[in-house]
Amino acid sequence: MRKTPFGFVVCAFLYALPTPTGTAAAQAITVGATSSTSDAPIFIADQKGYFRDEGLDVKVTNFRSESGRYRSLQDLKGMKFAMNAPGVSNTSTLNTLLQSAGLKYSDVETVDLPLPDHVAALKNKSVDASASVEPGPALAVRNGDAVLVKSDDEILPNHQIAVLLYSEEFAFKRADDARRFMRAYIRAVRFYNGALQNGRLDGPNADDVIAILSEATPIKGRDIYKLITPTGMNPDGRVNKASLAHDLAFYTGQGLIKGAVDLDQVVDGSFVEAVLNELGPYRP
Repeated sequence: MRKTPFGFVVCAFLYALPTPTGTAAAQAITVGATSSTSDAPIFIADQKGYFRDEGLDVKVTNFRSESGRYRSLQDLKGMKFAMNAPGVSNTSTLNTLLQSAGLKYSDVETVDLPLPDHVAALKNKSVDASASVEPGPALAVRNGDAVLVKSDDEILPNHQIAVLLYSEEFAFKRADDARRFMRAYIRAVRFYNGALQNGRLDGPNADDVIAILSEATPIKGRDIYKLITPTGMNPDGRVNKASLAHDLAFYTGQGLIKGAVDLDQVVDGSFVEAVLNELGPYRP
């Protein structure tokens, strides 16, 4: 093996921009995304007009958060891994993989790079391995600069790698806009799920989703989207809190979390449940 891409993490962050008093303009919302497939519902809701249906003016902005040595997992010791930030879910994925081989997180070196830069780092051999997000792994493998060791779902099944974050102001001072945004988002997640079949973008909605992602992200080739392993998303929008608790324990052990964190106080499912009361449970 030459390089090691596996696992991925992404989150979107929402914050609200004030609308001038006395106007009837659509409510302005800015969404931070990472130009990866995990943000597909954001791009779908934008392109399909789901946000407009809710009277929301949404602007999407992008975040910029061969060695031949590998024969078995034990060979990961001493390797340099491209990550994207401390305290994110692919670090927990890497830790779990290392533990399965009797290794510790400190047995590898990590360097934080923007996710889109992982492919170039693998190609120019500035790193030995990568814990990245699609389409990065598919590109690196196709280019001959990497082979896949394990995917995130193999290492941590049902891993909650992505969440949708509302700013405090948006959640509490613009609760109606927040609920309408969630309704558009869940409609988009369900449309995205309609693009999936047999673990690939081969479902009935695949052509539409690929076209939207091609326009919204730096990856333009349809062939790449046919190669990737798409991110799994709960079409009812619920969060896997057990998975979050697993990651939280790792972050705490790394000294990144100070004090006790009550996930019930952090995860607010009220917007999701309100929308599900209107839309009903997902039916393929």
